[in-house]
Amino acid sequence: MAHETAEHPVEMRIYHWLHLIGMITLGVSGFYIHSPFFPNGMRWMRFAHFVAMYVVLVVLVLRVSYAFLSRNRDFHSFGLGLKQWKLIPGVLGYYLFLKKKLPEGVGAYNPMQRLTYIFFALLLIPQAITGFSMYSSTAPYFTWFVTFMGGLAKVRALHLFIMWVFLAVGLAHVYLSLFEDFAQFKYMILSVEPKELKK
Repeated sequence: MAHETAEHPVEMRIYHWLHLIGMITLGVSGFYIHSPFFPNGMRWMRFAHFVAMYVVLVVLVLRVSYAFLSRNRDFHSFGLGLKQWKLIPGVLGYYLFLKKKLPEGVGAYNPMQRLTYIFFALLLIPQAITGFSMYSSTAPYFTWFVTFMGGLAKVRALHLFIMWVFLAVGLAHVYLSLFEDFAQFKYMILSVEPKELKK
């Protein structure tokens, strides 16, 4: 079994894998539902889309619970106090290749990561609501939202826009993970321990 660390314990890696599979499934099936690229697949793609959505939502609940209730609770790593806000210009400078190092004191996650993770989690809520609003079985419970948005076409447009935001954030996350700390990327995805973590 892989060595557990406070940074990426096995539970977090499992949540990460489930979230990754869920988001990829949502993306592929969502593209298909929007514009089918092979015949007779709508029924299965809709089924896959909703199963993946439930997986992503359950993983979100588990991850938030883990952050506050587990033996390795790390909710403090996502805090955005004054100190973290002051570090944002230095972190942006580092990401834009204007600085050679991240500023001191960023913690387990730098402030841009913290903002992104919180934003990503919160964005899942309107994405789920817009999805439920378009699905015939649940749509009657969300007529208030369709009315608020000004029609189903605008709900669909918002759902698609949020999907593109998720895709952009996901690609940036993969890029930064690969090139910022490839050893940690291998550890999170493949459970291949960085040498410094091995005993």
